[in-house]
Amino acid sequence: MKITLTIFIILFLLGCGSSVDNTSANSTISLQLRTYYYSLTTETYDNEEDSHYVYETREYDTQEVALLLIDLWEYCQNDGWIDRATMNMQTHILPLIQWARQKGIFIIYSPHHHEMSSLITVQNGEMVVEEEWELADMLHDMGITTILYAGYATNMCVLFRPDGMVRMDWNGFTVHLIRDCSIAVETQETLATEGAYHAALNIIDTRYGSTLLEELN
Repeated sequence: MKITLTIFIILFLLGCGSSVDNTSANSTISLQLRTYYYSLTTETYDNEEDSHYVYETREYDTQEVALLLIDLWEYCQNDGWIDRATMNMQTHILPLIQWARQKGIFIIYSPHHHEMSSLITVQNGEMVVEEEWELADMLHDMGITTILYAGYATNMCVLFRPDGMVRMDWNGFTVHLIRDCSIAVETQETLATEGAYHAALNIIDTRYGSTLLEELN
């Protein structure tokens, strides 16, 4: 059933219709975040090879975290790409959704007016976005401060949609990507090595930080 953002906020604040076990309320999660630091020393000669990853574990209150799933589509005109995305949903997105439900994390689906995959079942207390431009205000009203991203494509909608990482960072949220729960749109030159995906990860790791599904606790 489709409901407006205002009504959804009221229901959320009243605790109505939630499928989340109350025992998970007010709990915390630990994320091992990976960020990338470019070597910029002025003391010695350096190049890009001197840059490195840094790993840091942070804890978050689950009541202040949302999981935003971008473009979990049933269909795409590029058959090979949707095959790759569907496999990623089966092996990574579905376990991620189960983890988020167990932790009591608010789950949001943003298919951008496309049909969602038949693999996905939206439960009570979860939201399907229709007006992505209004999402930031809604999440602020709900007390959400951190958004975990997963979905497709890493180098397109995940980053650049109105509810993507770039704009939501501008809107004051802490944003992180669960990097094994995403794939990019590749080119002829990059498909074999997933070069476009790794280039997008470099942007995210440098600016926002990412984590792995297996590192979620």
